[in-house]
Amino acid sequence: MRFAAFFGALLVASMALAQSLPPPVDDRAATAIDLWMSALTRVEGSVEGGGTYNAWLDRGAPVSVIERRPGAAGETTVGFYFDRADLIRFRQDGAGDSLVIDFAGGRAIGARRSVNGVLMPVTPEEISSALAQAQTARQRIAARTGVTPAARPGPGSFGLFVPSAGTSGPVDYRRPRVAEADWLNRIAAFLPAMNRCLDLYGGTGMQIAQAWPVGPRVGVRLVGSDGGRVDCVADADGSRSVLLAALAVDAPLGPGEGAVVYTPPGRSPPGGDCFVRAATPVGAPGTVTTRRC
Repeated sequence: MRFAAFFGALLVASMALAQSLPPPVDDRAATAIDLWMSALTRVEGSVEGGGTYNAWLDRGAPVSVIERRPGAAGETTVGFYFDRADLIRFRQDGAGDSLVIDFAGGRAIGARRSVNGVLMPVTPEEISSALAQAQTARQRIAARTGVTPAARPGPGSFGLFVPSAGTSGPVDYRRPRVAEADWLNRIAAFLPAMNRCLDLYGGTGMQIAQAWPVGPRVGVRLVGSDGGRVDCVADADGSRSVLLAALAVDAPLGPGEGAVVYTPPGRSPPGGDCFVRAATPVGAPGTVTTRRC
């Protein structure tokens, strides 16, 4: 009887934990990887039970893996999105059942499941299963390529890379930030990419903290009114974004970051006593604001 009571309490607690998970964090990070796939190496193969997989690799390590598994109720599609060794999104669709789980550091941070259009709780068992399936997918690719993805190099550093046109290998977008005066003086050239990143990320409270060249593209660091930061990489003409990655809350500031923010035309600059309007470089549209607290 005691065991039954304990098991019942554990089940209730587990369901409460599962139901307390917020919705997936943001579909746009996975969408950015989808846009990037055309520049990655694609391999295909088979999985247990007669299924197949397609994997998109950066230097031998999987960025995205899509598996198609046959079943009595029809085909199920399972997708994994990786940031080096870390699973950042799991997605499963089939027979009216859709499951999405976002992860950070091996922990579920958001989830959504619907069965025939009806939202259902995501259980701890489903979360554990997603992590186990991702590990199997990683091991399958590693056995084929001989490459084992390394963990992220440090707090807030993301292992996603942007291919550079005209080069034989990828370019690390996390290059050292340019000097404050340099990037501010290049606002006009960076503006199309800045606007593309702001449009992708949304959020009327987002401002530009820094921008820097990444090969033929532009890296843009966005900062929100809540202090959250996102790195985005877009084509210099603003026609396409190829990467979007949120930074961890403990990610260190880059050189000169935080001293000023830039607001493109048509958007509202930050207000309050902590911000003071500054001179905008000659010929550059928009508003430069300095932070004093």
